[in-house]
Amino acid sequence: NLSENNRTSEHISFLNATVIPATFSKSDSPPVTFTWEVENNCPDGFYYINIYLSQDAKLDNGDQLIVQSTSTSSNDTIILNSGDPEYQILLNSYGGKYNLIFDAYCSPEDTHDIKVLSDFILKTKWTVMVYMDGDNSLSSYTNSDLEEMKEVGSNRDVNIVTQVDTYSTTKRYFIKPGEEELIRDLGELDMGDPQTLVNFADWVLDNYPADHYLLVLWNHGGGFKRAIRTEYITKNICIDETSNTSISIPQLKEALLTISQKLGHKIDIVGMDACLMSMLEVAYEIKDTANYMV
Repeated sequence: NLSENNRTSEHISFLNATVIPATFSKSDSPPVTFTWEVENNCPDGFYYINIYLSQDAKLDNGDQLIVQSTSTSSNDTIILNSGDPEYQILLNSYGGKYNLIFDAYCSPEDTHDIKVLSDFILKTKWTVMVYMDGDNSLSSYTNSDLEEMKEVGSNRDVNIVTQVDTYSTTKRYFIKPGEEELIRDLGELDMGDPQTLVNFADWVLDNYPADHYLLVLWNHGGGFKRAIRTEYITKNICIDETSNTSISIPQLKEALLTISQKLGHKIDIVGMDACLMSMLEVAYEIKDTANYMV
């Protein structure tokens, strides 16, 4: 029963399991080596070994089988190369952080022993992270823009991840073709706080690593604009009406610098789905944080 992780097998038990590399880069397509060590007391001397790609640490029928083999050795190794059909499963899966679940048993009727390796990374080519601050008069438009993203969705080479704030709550989604998969409901967040932007980017970089990144800021924008009937120049984006805050352009520069420092290089593209941001003053402010501004 794959819905139960049974570690009480009388005949087979894992002592160790490893995978190399722990981060699988789709661009580099390296060989993948699975090794394991078991205590083998199976009556017939041989046992079955299955390895699954799982989004959680529990084996169930929705997990993707990537290795299926039979062994008699207490120490064994399987290497997947680019020409193997099983290798294509890794290439065709969405990028992100997974668990590898090693499942061993002596016979289909026997109890199973399970070994879970966490933080197996499928590093894809691009990750698009969309910071959707709809905690304002744009709240009703968040759903329609999510629908547009779902028309394309993520694929084997591109992750689309969003953090969506409305008047009620803030949610993170992984966007698939025709589906927004809820990752977490964070409750009300202040999206006008630059640290909230940094926190979102940190989470994306840790969980959806890629060769390249597009960061989209979705909201109202003030660019460098003279407010009506005043000498005050507004310089902001990401207006959060619940918190009565916004990210000033100098604050945005500092947030993007923090993100690029974690990356170790400039963000590939910073896109601003907001009014009045395509100003020379805005581009100058963030020139050291990104290669392109859209």
